[in-house]
Amino acid sequence: MSSDQQESHHGSRNAATSSTQTGPDRDRSQDSQEGLENEVSASQGLARTSLSQFFQHGLPSSKWDVFATIDRMRIVYIGTQVSNLSHLINLDQTSKHFLVYPHPEVHPTPPLQVHLRNPFDPQDNLRDIYTPFSKELRDDLVQSFFAKVHPAFPVTEESFFRSRYNDAETTTPLLLLYAILLVGAHVSQHPKVKKSRAMFKSMLFKRGKWLFDLRHENDRQHLVAAALLFTWHLENADTVSMNGYYWSGAACRIAYGIGMHRNILSDPNTPDRMPWRDRRLYRRTWWTLFQVEVMSALEHGRPSMIRQEDFDQAPLELRDFEEAQGIANSGSNFLYCARNIELCYIVLDILRLTSPGLARRESLLDLESFQSRLANWAIGMPMSTDFWSLQLQLHYHCIVLHLFRLHSGTADFAFSSANSRELSSGATRAIIAIFETMLATNVINQCCSTSIMALTASAIHLSKEIQRSITSGAILVALNHVQDLERIFPIATALSEYWPNADGVLKLFSNLTDKFKSLVVNQQQPPAQQEDFDINTLNDINWEDIFAYPYPQQSFGPDDWTNDWPGIEE
Repeated sequence: MSSDQQESHHGSRNAATSSTQTGPDRDRSQDSQEGLENEVSASQGLARTSLSQFFQHGLPSSKWDVFATIDRMRIVYIGTQVSNLSHLINLDQTSKHFLVYPHPEVHPTPPLQVHLRNPFDPQDNLRDIYTPFSKELRDDLVQSFFAKVHPAFPVTEESFFRSRYNDAETTTPLLLLYAILLVGAHVSQHPKVKKSRAMFKSMLFKRGKWLFDLRHENDRQHLVAAALLFTWHLENADTVSMNGYYWSGAACRIAYGIGMHRNILSDPNTPDRMPWRDRRLYRRTWWTLFQVEVMSALEHGRPSMIRQEDFDQAPLELRDFEEAQGIANSGSNFLYCARNIELCYIVLDILRLTSPGLARRESLLDLESFQSRLANWAIGMPMSTDFWSLQLQLHYHCIVLHLFRLHSGTADFAFSSANSRELSSGATRAIIAIFETMLATNVINQCCSTSIMALTASAIHLSKEIQRSITSGAILVALNHVQDLERIFPIATALSEYWPNADGVLKLFSNLTDKFKSLVVNQQQPPAQQEDFDINTLNDINWEDIFAYPYPQQSFGPDDWTNDWPGIEE
């Protein structure tokens, strides 16, 4: 077309489009405007009345369901004595005072009707968000989650969730459902999932995150649980504004806001207060969050949002894993949670040593004290080969490696370097052996993100040992370490199916191994034939090329594979 023809063509097309949109689009626009006005009006009304309703009905009542419909009730945590709310409540000297109270809803629940469509695909004939997968596939994902993750990640009550999930007459909490399906897709061995695991997880995460951002969920415990479950998805390489560290931080803020960190079991024992089932779920969720946040802070070398002085939640007890009608959930691994929490307390103190605001003193690293604490923990360390025992062993050796790696930078390292290196080398060999056992027993799919931290730490230590051996001329020792480093490659390959950043670890240390081998071969040549190649050339690494690895497509357009996938219901 000439420029005049193009302009005429576009003008005609725009005019036609305008004429066809005048009627229906104007009606939709009016409906949208009215819907927005209603939403704003309802939100403003709650902002004006919720506090007064709380003081008129919630504060003086001993009944937990004072606001009638439990789904429209919120929990309010009054805060410490510094907050205005705690002082307002203390003005009423005739009532018992609690840490948490029932509170009327603070925002209207966004409508999510059956006709609501998927926000990620503009086509009008999209499937309903309620039924994204076939029943058979959904059942597999749910079962995979409760069998392989939930035992040591108890952020929901299995009996409660399953009763609603299996009852056609009740509605399963959508946000919680999608979060559970997401983690189920992470560990599932269903043929369809194995074929396109990254795409399944990406789609489930996007839908779950949309529900999270929509604030459709009124139960803030579900928000905490969903944020924790989102840590099982690696969206991309951003560790600041998304992925595990981000979501554990979001979970922390919400948990603090509703008082999960406080010992609500110490509240006056008043009938009809917060049900014991909910109290126990709060405690399990808090201690799961504690483990995720502390280990995430260790992985990234960043401050933990949880400090020991900021919470008084009592240690977990076996009865906290009791579910409906007092029936204990035999699948919940209380021992794993309790032992891992003990390790996390040690990690908190290790993290404190690296706080930039802490005065630098040589006495800060009390290595003897840390060794004593780790030794006391290790005496009772389970040595069986079930997954949760292996995971505990992995965390222990990873923490030992982090501690003595930190110690290597202190002034007194020279006096105990042999001991520290031996402990670090032993921890490294143990980490590799644990992963090899996981591979042999087919449980590598259950590894959480801390597995990448442990694998990377062990590879770093071996690389340092290779450098040290080559520099000192101990070629056979260096070659032994190179062989140990190569044992990491099949582990990283297996993990990359579930954690794509493991592929970055594989590429990096494969490249380094090739360079190490070149150094070893070069040192075996007669001096006249040796190339001008020394250890410092390891700095000339193309990091961008090494760490470049593909991610699944993030867009869901008209031609997306999900439109034709046989596992999705029409």
